[in-house]
Amino acid sequence: PPRPQSPHKGIMSMNTTHSRLLIIASSGLLVLLAGALMWWSWDAPSTPRTSMTTQRTKAITQDTKRPAVRTPQKQRKRGSAAHKQSMLAHADELQKELKFAYYRVKNRPKQKTIRTTGTVHLKHDQQQKIGARAPGRVIRMYAHEGDRVRRGKRLLLIDSPEVGKARAQYLRALALWRLSKQEHARQKRLKRLGLTSGKKLALAAYQQQQARIERDSAAARLKVWGLRPPKHNAQLNGRYYLRALKNGVLTEINASIGQWVQPSETLLHIQNRSKVLVKLYLPLALAQQLQKGAALSLSGQGLSHTYSATLQHIGESVQKETQQLEGRLILDNTKGELRPGQRLHVALSQHNNHQAPSLQVPESAVQHVGLATYVFVKEAQQLVMRRVVTGASTEGWTEILHGLQAGQKVVAKGAFLIKSVLMQQQAPGN
Repeated sequence: PPRPQSPHKGIMSMNTTHSRLLIIASSGLLVLLAGALMWWSWDAPSTPRTSMTTQRTKAITQDTKRPAVRTPQKQRKRGSAAHKQSMLAHADELQKELKFAYYRVKNRPKQKTIRTTGTVHLKHDQQQKIGARAPGRVIRMYAHEGDRVRRGKRLLLIDSPEVGKARAQYLRALALWRLSKQEHARQKRLKRLGLTSGKKLALAAYQQQQARIERDSAAARLKVWGLRPPKHNAQLNGRYYLRALKNGVLTEINASIGQWVQPSETLLHIQNRSKVLVKLYLPLALAQQLQKGAALSLSGQGLSHTYSATLQHIGESVQKETQQLEGRLILDNTKGELRPGQRLHVALSQHNNHQAPSLQVPESAVQHVGLATYVFVKEAQQLVMRRVVTGASTEGWTEILHGLQAGQKVVAKGAFLIKSVLMQQQAPGN
């Protein structure tokens, strides 16, 4: 008889069939789910999933790639967002608010800049070195170091025996001259009356002349010391003042009360720094290119601004050690910032006559957005952000190779503020 089948074998075959069906069904579901995800990622609507920083970067990149010059028709097609990014309306009102300045584009000659150094000096007539006129002792001081003094101001009081002796000699000679003058007048009257001889009259005239010579000699000695002759015996002393000869600053005092001083000693130093002399050191190789009247800009440590001047003198001789020429110029130093011995950085600009002039704008007018370069041009009552191609930049000026024409107005001072306004408009939510 046939062998009966085991019940477990039927159950196992049923379980295997069910498992295969479940695997096939789950695989189909996974394929459908993957397809739905791919379709949703490509064609799903649009809720942006990028970060705010990515959106801003994308906006700036798109604006950089967009051409700077657009016709009105293209601007209308691009919509209001593109209009806000490329221009600002009401330029006059915006100028009053931001206080920016325009520059009219024009051709400027190309310049060549020579950089060197210079040193501040004082001219000889701007320095005063005051010493004692005659040996004596300092008995009083009227000023201190750092004081500003005016011409004629008392600085020191000195008592000198030699000055006292010279004044006494003058007063004695003055008294003898007056006495001889009276005697000569008396002899004249007696001669007219016939009561004296001509010999006595001639002797009186001789004595008067001799007394006058002694008086003038004593007065001249006092004047050499810068002192006035005394008029009466009350001024018979040896005291005299040292005074300032010009306006300036008392920079040094080499005396103290009670000190005995000699005429060979310099007691006071006064400087007038209202104008200073600057000596430049110019390369000998550029001697043929250097000209008087060349524009200079000077800067240095401790200065509030850059000084502008012109080259006033070029030396004829060459320094042996450095093989350089010496140039000179005078700078106004009303504020007193420049001091003797101070070193300055000098930039000497000269026109390059071998190259034709080119369109140039101030460096402050050129703004960078990404890798592109823009300027803000005024057109009617609008400020248009125009892309340009720039060349070399020298001494605060940038050459424009493409994008501008002579006569156009560009924003020179305050262009960065306008750029900030446009960048704020591009930000999300504005």
